[in-house]
Amino acid sequence: MSTADRWVSLALQAFDLRALLPTAQSRIRHQTSTLTSVFELQPATASCRYTVHLRYRLGWRPEVRVIDPALCTREGVDRIPHTFDNDLLCLHLDDEWRPTMRLADTIVPWASEWLFYYELWLTTGAWHGGGHGEQPQVTAESFHS
Repeated sequence: MSTADRWVSLALQAFDLRALLPTAQSRIRHQTSTLTSVFELQPATASCRYTVHLRYRLGWRPEVRVIDPALCTREGVDRIPHTFDNDLLCLHLDDEWRPTMRLADTIVPWASEWLFYYELWLTTGAWHGGGHGEQPQVTAESFHS
């Protein structure tokens, strides 16, 4: 197995997260091979600061959710785009992330980008972040918000 094919250890993932986000609070549970981390993201200077919870079980898809402030929908909309039923953020397609990748280089910037597009969606009503082959839905309301 080449170095590029090896899964990144939980310890190295936690180290990388702390190097990128010095205030990140991470914990490894060896019994379940799980890393959890709580950190703040601010996608743009004028953006809100979000407290984010990341849970990664070695070899599984990382789970990311915003814990503060609570995400909200637009009036008349039942669901936030690109989220799963359990409030997890949809950050990538199934084949775009692998356990050989570093969370700090992929999941964290993708979460920040998702938050940027979330804020834009709150303002315009159009999701400009792409994903799932979708085109942004621009409506007349998008131009009057």
